[in-house]
Amino acid sequence: MNTRFLKGIAACALALALVLVSAPVGHAAQSPKLNIKSLHLTKTTSFTLRVRNLSDDETASFKSTNTDYVTVSSVASNKKSCEIYGKAVGSAKIKVTIKKNKKVVTTLYCKVKVTPVPVSIKFTDSKITIAEGDQAWLDAIIKPNTANETPVYVSSDDDVVSVNVRGLITGISPGKATITATLLSTGLTAKCTVIVTASDD
Repeated sequence: MNTRFLKGIAACALALALVLVSAPVGHAAQSPKLNIKSLHLTKTTSFTLRVRNLSDDETASFKSTNTDYVTVSSVASNKKSCEIYGKAVGSAKIKVTIKKNKKVVTTLYCKVKVTPVPVSIKFTDSKITIAEGDQAWLDAIIKPNTANETPVYVSSDDDVVSVNVRGLITGISPGKATITATLLSTGLTAKCTVIVTASDD
């Protein structure tokens, strides 16, 4: 086998390798999906339902399976999202039809349960004491018990006691602060005074 022939094979192999390396790597297109598949919605409140991974030549249409309970109040101009409204206590689905060139390619659903508007909120304890570095749960009682709204928790002094989104408090330093739980649908609030004592260490 002569040297010229071997050099020719090597050159071909190198050219093929360069083509393979430089060829663009394709990415599989992601299927459209909703930002949420199920939702508890307080009566008289709204939520934005969005379609993700929608290509430029795809459109979405939104329809409630029971407008007595849930309605589509508005659709964004880009047809990628809509506002859904809790009209009355009950359940329905939002049917989202995805079309490409006027042809249906898939159908998505979001289950919506409309719950009653809360009429009251209170903590089981109006005052508690915890040690510095300790944690405790604040139990908020919301009525009616079929209401499913999560209150927003805020501490009056995060340097004394902090609180997370679920009502777990942490003693940061000795002192006193107030934790307030607010229902955004009605503005109803509950308050708990937290006294943080020095740790024994």
